[in-house]
Amino acid sequence: MNKSQLEQRLIFRIPVLSHISNSSLSNIYKPKFGLSVSEWHIMSIIGRFAPISPKKISETNTMNAFHVSRNIAKLEKKNWVERQFSQLDKRKNTLTLTEAGQDIYEQIEHIAQCLEKTLLEVLTFAERKNLGEILDKLEPHYREVMTSQSWADHLNPKLKDSNPKE
Repeated sequence: MNKSQLEQRLIFRIPVLSHISNSSLSNIYKPKFGLSVSEWHIMSIIGRFAPISPKKISETNTMNAFHVSRNIAKLEKKNWVERQFSQLDKRKNTLTLTEAGQDIYEQIEHIAQCLEKTLLEVLTFAERKNLGEILDKLEPHYREVMTSQSWADHLNPKLKDSNPKE
């Protein structure tokens, strides 16, 4: 495999772009707000979807339940997130931002929007629209294939039909 083949793979490129974005935002969010990448992802999800359960945050962010729980506890300790328990089932709870958390959320979202605008300015309006449509189509398909118990079954016919030496 030559270098350009690796660099053209979507499963290689998307994590690279994600890492670059997360690192850049982390360089701002950590010193300014004391937020880790995981914490600001959770803050953004709560800010967008509140009230939301920890389980739904885990599903939305693809972060395991333990890490979600640990980061929520850190955000509660900072008084940026509050938990409301169900009257019917005390095991069920939802999360919302506190007033202080809402203020932080608005600041981190403003920074993220500015960065995204800067990153996407190299694309035309049509390209940005197409990218959005492509990602909207790919994300659920990725989730379906990659979370399937037998995701390799999706590949087996393709593996049998291909010959890497050709």
